[in-house]
Amino acid sequence: MGSEQSNLNDSDTGSEMASAKDISVEEGDAVQLCSLSDLHDECIQLRAGVKLLAEAIDDVFGERETSSAPTNTEKKLLEITRSNQDIVRNLAKSLEKHAKLFDQGKNEQVMAIVREVVSSVNSYMHMLITNIRKVKRLISEADGAPQRSDRRSGRANSELVYDVISENQDVDAMLLQLMDTLAEREELEKDIIKALILWKTRTS
Repeated sequence: MGSEQSNLNDSDTGSEMASAKDISVEEGDAVQLCSLSDLHDECIQLRAGVKLLAEAIDDVFGERETSSAPTNTEKKLLEITRSNQDIVRNLAKSLEKHAKLFDQGKNEQVMAIVREVVSSVNSYMHMLITNIRKVKRLISEADGAPQRSDRRSGRANSELVYDVISENQDVDAMLLQLMDTLAEREELEKDIIKALILWKTRTS
């Protein structure tokens, strides 16, 4: 994809791509492409999904009198997580097809969408990891365990490790990392959501 410039509203470089439907990659192999407009709409849905996830997580730590029942919170968290994962998976696969089929040097809109997706993914992963660390801390406090500080070694007080997608690297590398970490990231998301649900059940 080369160039680092991006603009989701720049229709000049993406008009030909947005109108493409079936493009032959190899003999007998046709790929159905989503339009760039559709991908942009999915980015908007993903941003909305991140906000919904934040609200659902807030409910996990809400006051008993005002927060939802554990079963309702569980249903909401699982539905939002599945929806966000589906959107990210579809976007990643569609962006990969667009990146392969078009002149990467002119593909400004695809580059912008890649950045948008990565930004949203990093945002909700940071939110999930921050809150699971919060749960671990609260459990330690409830059990009377002494708090351990690893600040002197520069390490966080958690064994949880996640390979954050760098937003400062080349867009091609961003897309590759987004695809390569897809399955592992989805499993981590599910594990964190399960832990948050268990905490909600424990404290209700």
